[in-house]
Amino acid sequence: MKGQSLIEATIALGVITTGLVGALTLVSFSLRAATTSQNRLIALNLSWEGIEVAQNIRDSNYLEGIAFNTNMDGGGDQTAIADFDANAGTWTFDFAPNAMVDNATQFYNQGGVYRQSSSAIPGIATNFRRLIILDNSTPDQVRVVSSVQWSEGSTTRQVSAERIFYDWR
Repeated sequence: MKGQSLIEATIALGVITTGLVGALTLVSFSLRAATTSQNRLIALNLSWEGIEVAQNIRDSNYLEGIAFNTNMDGGGDQTAIADFDANAGTWTFDFAPNAMVDNATQFYNQGGVYRQSSSAIPGIATNFRRLIILDNSTPDQVRVVSSVQWSEGSTTRQVSAERIFYDWR
């Protein structure tokens, strides 16, 4: 029958189309998941870097024989960014930024190295921002919370790392 091959061709075309749409959906989902995983890994590393900067400053203070929380107090301001001075090879906290939306919280990619600074730095702007909270309300400890925020499409995501540093001398 002539009409039967037309019906078979239509069904075959439907099966092929369904298979292709399913495969393309799976590829699209996998690409989005890979991007999300990559961004989350970068954000977690940047967040933990903020904690390590505080530890580095605390340990340097100890070696210099000064108070453990020197340079970790913004005179009542608890929000900061970690700024690396490449010439001196030292980290400092810059207490100028007060919110995640401040320009200084923005990270710039300089040949694979992520940097942030209150002053202009060369590089490609990324979608990552970090703000560090240094709570000195207790005299023998500093609570440090390092938060990193980024956007994926219309979704804003955030991760945080937290650690308490004690005056252990």
